[in-house]
Amino acid sequence: MEKLKIASVDAYPVRLWRDNIQGKLPEFASDEDPARWRYYGPYAQLVGAIIVVIQTVEGVVGFGLGGGGRPAVAIIHGHLRDLLVGNQPPEH
Repeated sequence: MEKLKIASVDAYPVRLWRDNIQGKLPEFASDEDPARWRYYGPYAQLVGAIIVVIQTVEGVVGFGLGGGGRPAVAIIHGHLRDLLVGNQPPEH
């Protein structure tokens, strides 16, 4: 069987839901809002959720959910994508 080769890596910030059992999730003025970095309330990791989509040349697609918000997306697009595209994904 031929080895897979990564063709593309994309990342997107996502909002998983608006409300939780403890009330409305926080709203921030922007990604640079200092209150965003001081927020440690319920489900704090969801404020900066991202989804990563990796596709191989052969058409196999993988999805990953992570954190970090727009800064993480910028790191993936500006640095990590270049390390992955054209290489083989790790074996299981």
